[in-house]
Formats: sequence, C-alpha cells, structure tokens
Amino acid sequence: MIRTCLTLMIVAMAIATTALAGSVATSPKALVLQKSDLPPGARLVRQFGDTSGPAAGYYATYRYTSGSKPRQLSSFASVWQSANAAAAGFRQSKADVSRTAARLALPKFGDEQLAIYQGGDGARLLVRKGNVFWLLELAYDNDAGLTKAEATAELRRYGPKAMRRAGAGG
Repeated sequence: MIRTCLTLMIVAMAIATTALAGSVATSPKALVLQKSDLPPGARLVRQFGDTSGPAAGYYATYRYTSGSKPRQLSSFASVWQSANAAAAGFRQSKADVSRTAARLALPKFGDEQLAIYQGGDGARLLVRKGNVFWLLELAYDNDAGLTKAEATAELRRYGPKAMRRAGAGG
C-alpha cells in the first residue's frame, strides 16, 4: 500500500516537474488532511514531500481508531500549474490503479474522481479539482480486514474534509 502511494507520488511529481514552470502559490502541505480532521487520539506516523518549486506534493499518514477498529489513512495533495497538467497527472495515477478493483459510489468531490475498494489492500479515492490532484488511501491497521461498506463509510467521512482542504488550492 505504501509502495503504491509512493509510486503515485513519484509519478505525480515527475509529471509536475515537466509541467510546471514557476513556483507554486499554495503549499500542498496545507492541502492534506491534518490531525484535527481525524478522531481524537489520531497519530501522525509519516509525512514527507516537497512543498515548493516545480514538483510540489505532500503526503501524510495517520493511524486512528474507527469504532473499535484500528485504521490507517494517508492523504496526498499536489498543486499543478494548470488544470490540464493536473488532469494528466490524474490520468496517469488512475491508470496505475488496479483495473479489477471494485468501484465505490461516493459523492462528487471534484472535476474527476475514482474511488475503489481493493479488499486486503484497502481503498482509494483519487480526485482532481482544477489544478489540484489529491488522494486518500485507507488501510486497516493490524485489523482482520476492511469491508467494502467500512471503506465506503470512511471515505464518505474524510472525503468532504479533504475536499475542503484541497479546494483551498484549486
């Protein structure tokens, strides 16, 4: 799961490097979910990225409990020079996601989106709105599993929060 997110981030940053000519006005670090967006007791366990320059992207992973089940949620955002460049990054990331994964029905969060459930690999929500590309990646953390219904509920809970944050950059 982490490897896939890293791949998505590298692809997005590589495309951004060729697509961006100037500095980015909004920091992707401000566009990812923050600890305050998650339940009390959530812990930030990983964060990295380049928040300035032509390859601006940021990634944060949190662990928290939903009901009695431990969860892990990763949030990624990248800001592009144009909507066309962001759309190209979205298409590339979408192509990298498993084609056999089950689609999830979620409200619309942007101009383009894909929500999928991957069983043991969790669930993903990829969204592009304007010149911002963001994703949420949900995993179960030392839990027996994440059902499709649980994945849908969690992405419905955190998708609007991510949309509000990422909307600040688009």
